[in-house]
Amino acid sequence: MVTLSIGKTASLSPNLVPNKEATVESDTLTLAPDNSTTIDNSAINLLNNLGDVLLHFSIRRQEDTIVLNSRTAAGSWGNEERFPGLTRAFGPSYETATVVFKDTGKEYQIFTNGNYLGTYKKRIGGEVERASYTINSGQDSAFSKPVKIEYAVIERSKKKHGR
Repeated sequence: MVTLSIGKTASLSPNLVPNKEATVESDTLTLAPDNSTTIDNSAINLLNNLGDVLLHFSIRRQEDTIVLNSRTAAGSWGNEERFPGLTRAFGPSYETATVVFKDTGKEYQIFTNGNYLGTYKKRIGGEVERASYTINSGQDSAFSKPVKIEYAVIERSKKKHGR
């Protein structure tokens, strides 16, 4: 297990590779918008060894949306993939959050509090070796401070997380 604080990047061991999953656990979840910035953004980023963001998972409370994206270390963000409805994603009674990133080889399947959010096709190569936790300056995070990340090998026979 890795503990990840806001504004920090941590190495993941083992790497997130096909047939493995990473689970982000937050002791709290606050979905009320933080109106102190133009984009209310609490994000978990999965990075390769070059610093490319392979998967950007962002809660945008003002927009009631989860945004997924990627970018190379020296490049710009790609086209956002949006999943509206934070209470649909996390459930109507939410006090904590669990986000599961399942690497299937060509894509990531994403689950929020046991609910299937969607699939994000891999845009950039490499294994997930690090994770970062970011928020925009001057705002409060939707997640706890810090979050925890755990790993597991995907067992095909299990039904947990919609497998």
